[in-house]
Amino acid sequence: MEGPSNNIHQRLVNRVRKDAEKWIRAFERKKIESGIPPEIVSELEATATRLQQDIDHFIDAVADPYTLTLPRLEKLLELLPPDRALARYDLERLTKTYDEICMDVTDKAADLFAQAEAAIDREDYDIGLNVLRHTMKLAPRYFPGFLVLGYSTLVTQNPKEGLQHLERSLGFLPHEHGEHFRQFVIELIAKAHEMDNNHSNAVKSYRRLQSLGMNQPAIDYAMARNLVLNGQKFDALHIIQSTFPQKPEFFSFALVDPGFANVQAELIALLNETRSEWSSSVEEVFNKLLSINEIVVFYGLDERFDDIKKYHDRVIELQSSLGKTSNSDMQALMSHTIPELVPDYPNLVEHELDELASIRREEISQHNKQLLEQAEGKQRRATMISIYVWVALTVLLFLILLLSDVPFIVALMVVIGTMPFGFVPVAAVGRGIRNRVASEYISASPVRQIKGDFNDVHWTKSDILGRISKEGWT
Repeated sequence: MEGPSNNIHQRLVNRVRKDAEKWIRAFERKKIESGIPPEIVSELEATATRLQQDIDHFIDAVADPYTLTLPRLEKLLELLPPDRALARYDLERLTKTYDEICMDVTDKAADLFAQAEAAIDREDYDIGLNVLRHTMKLAPRYFPGFLVLGYSTLVTQNPKEGLQHLERSLGFLPHEHGEHFRQFVIELIAKAHEMDNNHSNAVKSYRRLQSLGMNQPAIDYAMARNLVLNGQKFDALHIIQSTFPQKPEFFSFALVDPGFANVQAELIALLNETRSEWSSSVEEVFNKLLSINEIVVFYGLDERFDDIKKYHDRVIELQSSLGKTSNSDMQALMSHTIPELVPDYPNLVEHELDELASIRREEISQHNKQLLEQAEGKQRRATMISIYVWVALTVLLFLILLLSDVPFIVALMVVIGTMPFGFVPVAAVGRGIRNRVASEYISASPVRQIKGDFNDVHWTKSDILGRISKEGWT
């Protein structure tokens, strides 16, 4: 990265750092005002931390400007504070697309423009504007010339002239990416109207952007700010109520933004209302996740499976910190953390419970099968022994009767008549064996319990996924 691009890059980095420091100092001042409740202090601190992280990420991302595409630029704009129009001017000029547009002119005009732009970036405005006006004589339909001329006169405290140049630039938009640059210029025009204290026209420009499909929270923030400054408090509050909960850090920015001074009470009320609603929803979800934790501990799944333990511990960690969570952190829980926990965590638990149920079912089946086989063997042996014993007794009885001079036929009839009584002890022994088997037989109730807990986890997961879908936590 050499020459003008390097200057633009350093100018952009300095600007976003300076803007971030300005906001963070404002947050610090607000925190120590009398009567500021702890919840607001927490919001301000969380926003300051988030802002610093976003700016660091932004600076890292623009370290190599030649990789900066227009779609990536749109994502990077989301990292900046809502009052971003002037920073966007430098960011747009870092793109390869902008360089190509600047070269779409004669070599002489392109060289003069580069000199003018470099001088303006050094804040040598007199030299830069003179060279730029000479460039415009050589290329009277030159979009970058009108853009830089409009910006330069805007920031040198001449917003009316800046507006004229920016409006004229809209008539010479590049053929490629024309709509992108149209939105960019109109955002600068809206900012110029605001700097000129013409808040009504600023609102019209922001609505113009929305009609072009630029529905971004930062545009809503700027429109709400200008509506408040224009005395249209009701319209401003309507935007605040619909947009700020999507970007909770906007509450903190607005609380220290002089443009929102007339709606401070409403901002705090909406912030607290949003916090209460989100806290209730998030706590309900974590109570459900804790019920899954209880099942995990009951079956020792957290001790046997590392992945389940990580989820189990993560749920406990997050649930214990809910009371100290800011709205921004709460939104992160809803939009990222909870969807990352569910369905993955319940799915893991369901899988292991299903495996455990299969293992227990097989163990019970094998145990009961083995008992049955042992019982059948014992019963066969007992029956054989009983038969042998009874046969021996009947033979003995028959011999005794014969020795007692009982006629053979009578003795035979007596023996035949007593033989059925031999089945009584056989039946008694069989019944005893069956009763013992029954006492050691394992029923399917453990498997039914596991399946019941499996169903509990499944329906808990379905409940949470339903809430995620209903509330749009994705």
